Amino acid sequence: MILADYGKKNNVNVSALTQSEIRDIILGMEMAPPSVQTNRVDEIDRQTQVNKIVETIAVKTVNKFGEKMVVTTESPYE
Repeated sequence: MILADYGKKNNVNVSALTQSEIRDIILGMEMAPPSVQTNRVDEIDRQTQVNKIVETIAVKTVNKFGEKMVVTTESPYE
């Protein structure tokens, strides 16, 4: 009954809910509809991409055969 009411209010198929979502709904936790959650995740991703700082590191080394190697890595600042 609780799940059916939640499904009607948020236009969500109850059979598509995960066990943790069902538990949260039954226990009365405030949950946003999936479309709102997706919008929030997209907004955070956009902000993260704008704020990315890419740091390039080049390491020169010599292996045991005397061959010189240059390894370049790029990683965002965390």
